Amino acid sequence: MTDKPHAAGSAPGNDHFNDALQKIIPHKPSDIIARLMAELKPEAVEVTARRSRQFSGKNPQVFLLLQGAVNLHRQSDDLLMTTIYAPHIIGLAELLHPVGQTYLHLEKDCEIHVVAGSKVLQKLDQHPMLWADVSRILAYQLHFASLRDLHLLNNHAYDAIRGKLLELINAPESTRLDYSALRYIQERTTLARSTILKCLSDLKTGGYIAMEKGHLTQVFNLPQRY
Repeated sequence: MTDKPHAAGSAPGNDHFNDALQKIIPHKPSDIIARLMAELKPEAVEVTARRSRQFSGKNPQVFLLLQGAVNLHRQSDDLLMTTIYAPHIIGLAELLHPVGQTYLHLEKDCEIHVVAGSKVLQKLDQHPMLWADVSRILAYQLHFASLRDLHLLNNHAYDAIRGKLLELINAPESTRLDYSALRYIQERTTLARSTILKCLSDLKTGGYIAMEKGHLTQVFNLPQRY
């Protein structure tokens, strides 16, 4: 383990991942999402069944997440790719370029509505100015996906663990209460349980993180190397 722990944000800005994370999270285009939601909601139907919803390449759908959260999984191996928090519009990329390799798992107490892709396209054709809103939302999602991949597309387990800890500490409190640090990391990576546990133990012993009953409560200046 390298570096000395500092209170979060007190160290010099040499943490590229966390710096990028802090530039993206506060700039979620919530006003734009709300405006596009208002246009699409009259065409939407509330999803009441709690089953998973797979993206279909043949019949694309757009989801309006009004409350709570949903998890986006990779179909091939069920890897949890990201957790999406309300308010958000999900499925715009699939609408424009259907692939159908992911599915949504609805978290408890979420409120989500679905709109047929054909109705979304019709609305966009009727109101071309809404395409600017679509592009802003897609840009935000692209930045977030690129940030996620930044710490996953390498062979270093610690980079993945470090990235997920920073994600978790920036997540809503309800997520930190629902997920232990181990479970959060294990569901979102392909790392072995023993590898994650050892790293968490070392970080806690070194004073880099604080946990209570397995739940992450505080992150200090995490070392760049392990």
